Amino acid sequence: MNRLVSRLSSILKPRTMEITSSNFKEKLPEIEAAIDSASFLAFDGEFTGLNAYRGISHFDMPSERYDKLQESARQFLLVQFGLCTFHYDPATDNFSHQAFNIYVWPRPCSRNAPDPRFLCQTSSIDFLTNQNFDFNKLFKHGVSYLRPAELEKLKDTLKGRQDHRRLSMTPGTDQNQSIPIPADQEAFLARVHSKVEEFVKSDDQQLELEKCNGFQRRLIYQTAREKYKHLSLTSVTKTGGDRVICVIKADEEQQQKMAWLKDQAELSDLDVAFGFSRVIQKMTESGKLVVGHNMILDVAHTLNQFCGPLPESYQDFKAMTTAVFPKLLDTKLMANTIPFKQEIFNSSLEELHKAVQLPPYDLPPVPPKFSGSGYKADSASFHEAGFDAYITG
Repeated sequence: MNRLVSRLSSILKPRTMEITSSNFKEKLPEIEAAIDSASFLAFDGEFTGLNAYRGISHFDMPSERYDKLQESARQFLLVQFGLCTFHYDPATDNFSHQAFNIYVWPRPCSRNAPDPRFLCQTSSIDFLTNQNFDFNKLFKHGVSYLRPAELEKLKDTLKGRQDHRRLSMTPGTDQNQSIPIPADQEAFLARVHSKVEEFVKSDDQQLELEKCNGFQRRLIYQTAREKYKHLSLTSVTKTGGDRVICVIKADEEQQQKMAWLKDQAELSDLDVAFGFSRVIQKMTESGKLVVGHNMILDVAHTLNQFCGPLPESYQDFKAMTTAVFPKLLDTKLMANTIPFKQEIFNSSLEELHKAVQLPPYDLPPVPPKFSGSGYKADSASFHEAGFDAYITG
């Protein structure tokens, strides 16, 4: 009975297309399942800028256009990623869709994590503002991401730090050799030890020591661990970035368990920081057709932010694109190619959508697969990445 109620609740639960850090973990399985079951995918991005310094010319050779493109992709950010999955039902001979509108923001997960700088183009920010783009939501609740190579580097650094931390807790190791206590730190240590003594005698289970610098924390660890074998000392980063030492009453077995739990929590935090890049990995693994509209900039930003730095040469860029998105289709390129070019005179996304609703075309309805999981064709939410991805597909 409980299982039935749980199942019904999940079915009746309102769905949301908007994805932020608040619901990304919950929605990721749904996004992955939508990609797995899709016939094809469409995506679109919104950016902090479009053109970095140099103008685009119709006479650019592909390699020249790429040189300008990669400069833009490296300097500006993709801040909203719209993904729409399209699903064919052979029983009804109809398509349905699921849309996801995802805010993405490169939030540093640790002191060693990338802390990128980026440019904004006034016209682009003004455009997003006029489209009611929520910058507060982006900065506060944007889904974090890392490139795969950055994740592996951070994991290696973290594992090295965890190994060093375990060795520092083992008497007789090089990492645990005592350092001389400077005379000007003796009063500080005496004050700390007095607080710890009071804590030991009390019924409290946890004590937070006063803020101090890294060298002072090293002295506290050294002296307290020699004197208080039944206490666990751990550095904690508080809101705002301040690091303090937290003291907990625990025997040796409990300390080992706590150390293991801390290790696992740190690795879990890295997995969370990888965030949105998992969606791109899933799109790659699926091998599905990916549709976009005038998508070269969308592709370049996606590769540069979520996969790896863009290569210098145009040929290497093509190889990288094929590795990540083996099947691409650009609706703007289609609209500007014969025979469509002879019938479609404006290939902007909004005008193209209007054109294919008129003879000789017959645009079929593509409703949301589930209630609340997509858009209506007459929503007219253009320049919201999720809606643009839907119209593109």
